[in-house]
Amino acid sequence: MAVAADTVTVYTTTTCPWCTRTKDYLSQKGVPFQEKNIEYDRAAAQEVMQRTQQMGVPVTIAGDDVIVGFDRPRLDKLAEKYAPPPPPIDPALRPKVGLRVKDATGGAEVGAVHPGSPAEQAYIRVGDLIVGMNGREVRSAADLEAAIDSLVLSQKAGDTIAVDVRRNGKPVRLRLPV
Repeated sequence: MAVAADTVTVYTTTTCPWCTRTKDYLSQKGVPFQEKNIEYDRAAAQEVMQRTQQMGVPVTIAGDDVIVGFDRPRLDKLAEKYAPPPPPIDPALRPKVGLRVKDATGGAEVGAVHPGSPAEQAYIRVGDLIVGMNGREVRSAADLEAAIDSLVLSQKAGDTIAVDVRRNGKPVRLRLPV
């Protein structure tokens, strides 16, 4: 029986450690999937054989995507496509870094830095053009907001986040405390 194109299916066996790793990784990424154990499901074994011409597992199938083994880059691409979007962050819970920014060519331009804020502690200045955070490209104020939401909430107190700015046309890397 064929699997729906919008369904992610992981074909496994009971003793396969890479199968477990694949399932754990997809779960961590929030990707809903169904598991088919080819030891007990002859039809599933035939599906794998037809799609891959082999019986090795894990095999992850989603639409036209067929991933044999634990191929992290390809699993990441699959996760981008099939994981549900994160829920919006309640504005009351949004991390406060003490910046006011606006869209500018190539990044988010700093319009204000609040006194005593993490942004001030990081030496971010009015006029800086924020172009990246922890290696994540920032092209607009919305990109910066999304980066702050995901990065700050995933850090522990005392950690810092790399903030790449262009100051007077020169690249500068700053450390934003969390």
